[in-house]
Amino acid sequence: MIIPIWLIGVAVLVLALNVGGSWWQASPTGIPDAGPIIFTLSPIAEYLTALAGILVLANLLVIVLFLPTESKNLLSPVALKFKRRATLVSLIWSALAIIAAQSLLIKILGVSANRFFSLEIFLTYGWDLTVVRALILTAVAALMISIALQLTKRINGVGAAAALALIAATFSALTAHAAGISGHALATTSGFFHVLGMSLWLAGLIALYRHLNSPKVIFRKLAVLRFGKLAAIAFVTVVLSGVANSLTRIDQVSQIWSSEYGRLIVAKSVLTIIAVLLAQIVRNRLISESTIAIKILGLEITLLIFVLAIASAAANSAFPKASDSADTLIEQLTGYPEPPPLNWLAAFTTFTPDALTLVVGTVAATMYVIGVRRLIQRGDNWSQLRTFTWLIGVAAGVFITNTEISRYAMVSMSAHMTQHMTLGMFVPILLVLGAPITLALRALAPAKYDLVGPREWITIVLQSNYSKLITHPLIALTIYSGSIYAVYFSSLMTSMMSSHLGHVIMHIHFLLSGYLFFWLIIGTDFQPRDIGYPFKLLLVFMSIVIHAVFGLILMQSNSLVGGGWFGKVAPIWLSDPIADQQLAGSIAWSFGELPMLLVFIALGVQWAKSDRQQAARLDRQADKYGDQEREAYNQMLRQLNNKGDKE
Repeated sequence: MIIPIWLIGVAVLVLALNVGGSWWQASPTGIPDAGPIIFTLSPIAEYLTALAGILVLANLLVIVLFLPTESKNLLSPVALKFKRRATLVSLIWSALAIIAAQSLLIKILGVSANRFFSLEIFLTYGWDLTVVRALILTAVAALMISIALQLTKRINGVGAAAALALIAATFSALTAHAAGISGHALATTSGFFHVLGMSLWLAGLIALYRHLNSPKVIFRKLAVLRFGKLAAIAFVTVVLSGVANSLTRIDQVSQIWSSEYGRLIVAKSVLTIIAVLLAQIVRNRLISESTIAIKILGLEITLLIFVLAIASAAANSAFPKASDSADTLIEQLTGYPEPPPLNWLAAFTTFTPDALTLVVGTVAATMYVIGVRRLIQRGDNWSQLRTFTWLIGVAAGVFITNTEISRYAMVSMSAHMTQHMTLGMFVPILLVLGAPITLALRALAPAKYDLVGPREWITIVLQSNYSKLITHPLIALTIYSGSIYAVYFSSLMTSMMSSHLGHVIMHIHFLLSGYLFFWLIIGTDFQPRDIGYPFKLLLVFMSIVIHAVFGLILMQSNSLVGGGWFGKVAPIWLSDPIADQQLAGSIAWSFGELPMLLVFIALGVQWAKSDRQQAARLDRQADKYGDQEREAYNQMLRQLNNKGDKE
């Protein structure tokens, strides 16, 4: 059923390109033009790449959401069949991504279509263009998924492949842009969430359709209910992100119906609403094994595939919003206008919203509060201190990324180091003390019928070999403290700071590496490894020394580090980037005092509590069985004494 719809979707895409005014027209004399074939092939290849990724995800979601596992998380014979499908489609996905990358590259360069198979063009220019690079990364990820699926027979590997497929589906969205620099961050963030929601929604629908069409379908009602929860989240995400993304491309609401781009958005919205209405009609009928309901479900899939085609056409169409192009080097490199001279008070008190961290922070706080409320309603206790530290940690993370300091962090290393230290040290300590893993395991109900639910996935991840590897104390210390040398003392710093995606990845790395390290030191959640308190204390001192040396190097350096990024983007008012870098070293040197004081207090309290618990346990053991260790020691002394008497 799905393959013919793909072909119809291509026809819808071509029609939408005509409606959006994006059909090929011969360029004026002297302007490079790849011709109508490449101009048409490029959006079609991008569209088919997105559909292939969704189909891979759909096959994996059948296993993850709807099929029970066998002993030791092994895949059932039915699950192995869907895994083989996903393996094959992943290879097709990778090939389509390469075709899309090369056709887009040829289109941008304006060279002849005869050079489509030129490996030289691909290797020379492909990685330099962000939109092409995203498709190359998609191809690599799809190939990795195919290889990983061939090697795994457990639900662990399938879950990891599904997560990678979902992430890879958003790569192209992360290179999205608005009509100028003013909406760059919002366009990227909203585009990411829009593709994420649409991919989950459509892939989930296809997964449910295939599961219900299986000859021996099991747990029909549970499958429908599980998908319903996923679809509700995906729908809300698609609607909110779609509205936000459209606003970055128009100047006024009237352009929605007066412009060619706006008409595409209207058509996309109408089809989405119809799909939602169909979903409401068939939900209860699907549980009762209605053949008509399954056919309507297929119609809903068809409509969303058409929505995806129109969305691809809209992405290739001109926006009605007037362009405010980058005028300065700072705007070209960072995507943001040059900030005024740094005023630390204003930097920390001026609100500059960042959609990504606002959404993530809101979800993190909300989910935690829901978990606590569920425990309280059940009559269980939960520490108010844990709740307080988690919420303060989330608030601190949102604060440091949604005030003006985040803009200065792009052009001033002292501001950047302040943000880095907050995200990598202060925020993780507070989050770890909130014990979110323990809360999740207590608040989430176990899945039924050998299915894998959120609670089971947490357990699988915690008990995996990967978790045991990264929680090795020396590896965790290297990730946390050693990685700062790899980032700041190489050109990797410039590469990551020069793109929005790279900057986001840097923030994520700071936060997660800090969380990993402090989880091992002061975390009360379950850990794959048991580390003694003396060794934990040693790890803390080692990290302090490593960070101190890092700060000293910056304080004494007379040349710019990190590939010279902060020299390239230095604003007019920052006359001495070297002095600013030395100030950043001082911040790195001194910032850790308060966070580390919290660590020492928490570690001391936990150590003392552990000793008391061990002493109490030994006392109970002695009361019940006698003091066996003391009796064994006395018996040894008596034997030595008797031996001496005989001699």
